[in-house]
Amino acid sequence: MRYKALAAIWMLAAISLAASGQDQDKNQCFSGDQAIRREVDGFSIVISRYHDPTLPPAFQECRAIVRNPLKRAVFSAHEPAMAVKIAGEDVNGDGVPDLVLEGDSGGAHGTSTYYVVSLGERPKLLLKFETDAVPAHFIPFKDSIGMEIQTWDGEFFMFDGTATAFSPYPMVYLRIDGDKLRDVSPLHQADYDKAIRKIRTSLPAKDLARFRVIDEHWSRVNEEEAASGALKIVIAYLYSGRQAAAQHALRTMWPAFDQERIWKLILETRRKGILKYTTR
Repeated sequence: MRYKALAAIWMLAAISLAASGQDQDKNQCFSGDQAIRREVDGFSIVISRYHDPTLPPAFQECRAIVRNPLKRAVFSAHEPAMAVKIAGEDVNGDGVPDLVLEGDSGGAHGTSTYYVVSLGERPKLLLKFETDAVPAHFIPFKDSIGMEIQTWDGEFFMFDGTATAFSPYPMVYLRIDGDKLRDVSPLHQADYDKAIRKIRTSLPAKDLARFRVIDEHWSRVNEEEAASGALKIVIAYLYSGRQAAAQHALRTMWPAFDQERIWKLILETRRKGILKYTTR
């Protein structure tokens, strides 16, 4: 499976690079196509070509090695593609510079792996986590040190057989506390409410009313837009920390016969998503 995934990502990236005709991203290595070097407070970060002996010779990867001021390797990792996202900024608010590497691990529809490495007196890997389908964005706090991580939960991709265009992608807000990843999405209820209002405005009331009363013989044909809108609203309430509101929205928007099943599936999918890396 990994061989097939690597083959697919290699072909897509090669086509993209050939078509763009633009300069390479100096912070990203793909299939060992370039070497990257950074220096941060005496630490060296080098990304270079690497071949995993378990893969065919044609497949080259990128390996990152971090060395401390004494030139001793303190961290290494390899992926089909790897980029330096952050080098020297304080990600978790402890006053120590950090390194964030983004690896493309060759998932079926785009999986990014993040390595957060402390570059302090005791350098170490603080966190490793993955996002599925959607990359993570590290946003500096305006009024304090540290950063917030914003992404979407790709575990809901084609949720319950939903077509790609109608898949819900709940927004997730995370924060690194020491070496723990915490879910701070409830602090962003205003953002979720804005998204909910937009969905309600765009969803025709007659379509939702028709969808709400269908029985167990229903088909997704001509009902996907209403089902998608209802799901997105329910999941937005849930991810913003308002489970009671999510259950109320489900009762008023989803077919009665299917409410118990879909609610259990939503909770199960949420547990399998990016929140599995978090500590409350």
